Amino acid sequence: MLSIHFDMQGHGNQISALEVRNCRKSGDKVTEPKKPETEGYTFGGLYKDAACTIAWNFETDTVTTYTVLFAKWTENQPDEERIDLKPIGAIASIKAKIYDGYPYEPVVKVTVTENRKKKH
Repeated sequence: MLSIHFDMQGHGNQISALEVRNCRKSGDKVTEPKKPETEGYTFGGLYKDAACTIAWNFETDTVTTYTVLFAKWTENQPDEERIDLKPIGAIASIKAKIYDGYPYEPVVKVTVTENRKKKH
C-alpha cells in the first residue's frame, strides 16, 4: 500500500496521511489536502525535500513509493510595532484632588519614543 505522509516541520496542525486510491499500482495522484494554519506563520506549500526547494504538484506529481512531503512555513513580519497604551490610560485617569481648599490638577507628561531598526 502506498501513502503520503506529511512533516509539518514544527508548525501548524498535522495533516493526516493520504493513501493512494488504487493500492495495486503505483503512479496514482492524490488529492491536495486542506491547507494547514498556524499563528504567526504563512503556509507556503508542500515540498519533496526538507529544505523546501522542490515543490510537490498535486496536478502532475504521482506516488510511486512511500512519500513524505514537507510543509514550508514563512514567519509573518508585523507591519508596524504596536505600543501598549494601557499604562498611559491608567495615568490619564488620575482625578483632581483638593488640597487646602484649592483645586489641584496633576500634570502628567508622557513621552513615547520609538526604538525601531531601520529597514534597508
